[in-house]
Amino acid sequence: MSAKAKAKIIIISIILLICIIVIFQNLDTIPVQVLFWSFRISQALLLLVVVAAGFVAGLLAASVMAGRYRKRT
Repeated sequence: MSAKAKAKIIIISIILLICIIVIFQNLDTIPVQVLFWSFRISQALLLLVVVAAGFVAGLLAASVMAGRYRKRT
């Protein structure tokens, strides 16, 4: 395993650990309103959904950029 791969794993692990700490510090239930819907959800669950959505959006953006790069070469 290269040094770059090890560094990437360490950075991802640190970010994941910080996310887990923040999520477990926010276990209260909060009201959420989305357009016409109103419901109560655990703040930790909401944070988890937002982090997962950000991760998926990042993966999609990276794949689009990689596709554009491949078309140029």
